[in-house]
Amino acid sequence: MRKTLLYMIGGMLLLTSCHYKDLEYSDLLHNMRVVFLWDEAPDAAPESMLMYVFSGEAQPVTMPFADINGGPAALAPATYQFIAMNDGTELLTRGTRFEEFEVYAPETSMPSVSRMFAANRAFPVAPGTENQHVYMEPEWLQTHGIESFALTEKTETVEFMMHEAVKVYHFIIEDVENLEHVTAVTATLSGMSESWLAGYDRCSDTECLIPFTMESVGEGTASVAGEVRSFGHCPHTEIHNHFLTVYYEMDNGKKLYSVIDVTERLHDGEHDNGGDDPIVIEGPALPYSDDSEEGGGMFTPEVGEWIEVNEDIYL
Repeated sequence: MRKTLLYMIGGMLLLTSCHYKDLEYSDLLHNMRVVFLWDEAPDAAPESMLMYVFSGEAQPVTMPFADINGGPAALAPATYQFIAMNDGTELLTRGTRFEEFEVYAPETSMPSVSRMFAANRAFPVAPGTENQHVYMEPEWLQTHGIESFALTEKTETVEFMMHEAVKVYHFIIEDVENLEHVTAVTATLSGMSESWLAGYDRCSDTECLIPFTMESVGEGTASVAGEVRSFGHCPHTEIHNHFLTVYYEMDNGKKLYSVIDVTERLHDGEHDNGGDDPIVIEGPALPYSDDSEEGGGMFTPEVGEWIEVNEDIYL
């Protein structure tokens, strides 16, 4: 009888203890409402959303939202920093602090972009860009950061005004002589930002090369066109140089390239943040001979086997 009574008392104490801990934990949290507003990114079509919660030096807490317009969340009363961004992409993130949190595209290699490049072999780049890493074009990214938000014991609403982080730059190269003998065209744009500082809604000041493909436009024309996505460039007062390097593969096996300085056009205000208006460039005369033995031949390990087209190009 005494043992039975002791067991009953012990069980009651255990249940009471557990119940007390649950109440203590729940008292630390209260409901809040997260709202994602799309007025400044009306064309965005994200799959889902993420909210990063920063508190001190700890790793940020990630809260997913299936509804792109927001939903409920729960946090303890405190002062936080928040970053919201769309989910469902291959973009990567790094940094544990709000100030350094970056979103970036994966690195890539030129052989993965075009068959005219061979694995583990060098390719010509514009002077001064030799140390810039090659990054993929970023997927569409919408972000907004809140640097300080004091969450009280009352129900609060956190609103994010989502901005489009990615810009598109269009290029057209007109009057390319011997374009009918070109089988593939690839380009790189240098001096572009490597990542996006999501907390401050601006691009970083690190430089990279971004490759993209170009193709003939219109029947019977001698023009090629292409577009490239980027986080932007030159967020501070210092100005980086930007070169459009275009690589041509000819039907006789020659590999040609042309370097075009587009710095002024990217800094002229009209094209600084991309847009629908293309940057139009007068094209080069590509040397061509139907003798496949003349002028180099197929890709070899040496960069010098590429033929540079040094004709003056006017923007």
